[in-house]
Amino acid sequence: MKNSIFILSILFCCNLFCGCSESDESDSRQFPPKLISIIPKAGSTGGTAIISGVHFSETAIDNEVFINGVQAEIIDATQNRLVIALPNNPEGTYSIKVSVKGEVVEGLKFTYATPQAPPELAVLQVMPSSAYAGDLVTLIGQCFSTVVSENQVTINGVTAEVKEATSSQLKIIIPDTEEGSYPIRVRIGTKEAESPLFTYLHTVTLTTSSLTPARGKAGEEVVISGEGFGTTVEENMVSINGKQATVKVVTATTLTIIAPENPSGTYPVKVTVADKTVENLSFTYEDLSYTVATVAGNSATTSTDGKGTAASFKFPQGLALAPNGDIWIAERGNNVIRKMDQEYNVSTVAKSGTVTFNAPWQGGFDLSGIYYVANKALNNIIKITQEGTCSVFSTETTFKSPMSVTFDSNGNMYIADRDNKAVKKITSGGTVTNYDMSSLKAGPNCMAVDKKGRIFVGTGGTYQLHMFDTDGTLKTVFGTGVVPTAATYSDGEQNDLSKATMGATFGIAFAPDEVLYITDYTMHTIRTLTPDAEGDYTKGTLKTIAGIPGTKGKIDGSALTATFNCPASVLVSDKVYIADEQNHLIRTITVNK
Repeated sequence: MKNSIFILSILFCCNLFCGCSESDESDSRQFPPKLISIIPKAGSTGGTAIISGVHFSETAIDNEVFINGVQAEIIDATQNRLVIALPNNPEGTYSIKVSVKGEVVEGLKFTYATPQAPPELAVLQVMPSSAYAGDLVTLIGQCFSTVVSENQVTINGVTAEVKEATSSQLKIIIPDTEEGSYPIRVRIGTKEAESPLFTYLHTVTLTTSSLTPARGKAGEEVVISGEGFGTTVEENMVSINGKQATVKVVTATTLTIIAPENPSGTYPVKVTVADKTVENLSFTYEDLSYTVATVAGNSATTSTDGKGTAASFKFPQGLALAPNGDIWIAERGNNVIRKMDQEYNVSTVAKSGTVTFNAPWQGGFDLSGIYYVANKALNNIIKITQEGTCSVFSTETTFKSPMSVTFDSNGNMYIADRDNKAVKKITSGGTVTNYDMSSLKAGPNCMAVDKKGRIFVGTGGTYQLHMFDTDGTLKTVFGTGVVPTAATYSDGEQNDLSKATMGATFGIAFAPDEVLYITDYTMHTIRTLTPDAEGDYTKGTLKTIAGIPGTKGKIDGSALTATFNCPASVLVSDKVYIADEQNHLIRTITVNK
């Protein structure tokens, strides 16, 4: 008896263990499906609909869909999507029931309506909704042609290859186009339809897009922007004109290099990473380079006297060279006139007292050393002696927002009368000549007169440099008339300014060699305009010598990587001096030969 009980116990345990083992091996439970949405929510027999949810089977026959108890054909199935052909039903709204391996859920509603017209070409969904070039993507919709060649598919205007076609699905290869989100367009004959937005994912490849700076001297740092660079310095090989450059720093989007020795000229820049090489950029070697330094001001907006950066300004606007070599500064933010000596000691010359200063803008010295400044907000000109005695300049003419005062070599005064849209010339005898600019969108901000007596004029709103010729004719020197951006900024070509752009300017000045220096207030750059061999500035050469177009900042150093914030007046003497208005600084540009 005991033996029988013992044998039965062993058999029971064996059955128990074997049963557990079989259960473990076949445990592939089906979770109850959940329904999220149906697109569209209304239609008619024979149309296509997409049911979204979770826990569907990727095997179509494991799923069953019923609308009003009538089973629908399942065209395609994934774990979260069922594409169905709508079964035959009368008009009305019915419940949808979905069964997946015996697990049943019900809840969505679908409305049958009498079709007003035959089904139209439509793209209802893109699976997946984002992909890379070369990936296979499925378009789900209706009224596609079953003939592959009859389905014309484009993304962002680029043709995609159609690999397979049924009336409700197109399988396509994503073409190479720009990164972004676009609808996919399907055209069949004269009919066309768009999908919901599809996102084209960017594939990182070795690419170089720009150099900063794009010109300079051997030994200077140059930053190459792009992507697909190696992660270590050693992985990146860079050469200019076949000469190996030193790679100093690498990031995901930049390579910082030292320009190798090369003669003057423009040469290709080659970047190699592993087995890939690009050579679409060039670097220009020049005999001259420039360095930017801050010589006065500290960006505080008080009006403090002192030496160099111990002094402070608020919106230094105008610069003028005194007979003794001092630079006088019209400081419109604090309504004072300051001066800076050659050791960068800054002191106050004049402030409101016997006269009132209100937004003094730019001034200049006559042949006797008396300073005249445009007092913009009070529509007058203030006269200041070397000792600081102030008076209102008396003249027969009136002004409206005068912006600048300058003198020619004969002692004639020129006033930029902005809101009257005129430049006014006043001789020592008091004769006034009006140079009319009423045909332009904006009046003058600043002026400079060359040795021939031509008046060059900068404005705030024409986005051009203008010139009154010796006969008084108003001409455009350069500028497209459209405000530039960092992307559209251009110096044009040598002796061809047809495509050169210009922002607003509050400062132009001639150097002794008749090169015109220009501050581009909008684009935060300093530029030079050199005339052609015949002295014609309209056929001259424009060149950006300092600043990064469109980039604000206050970085000193190599001029083409230095930054400004709305440079205003410019003065050329032993160095180039800049009133860096929004940084509240006086900066210099030194020529390195």
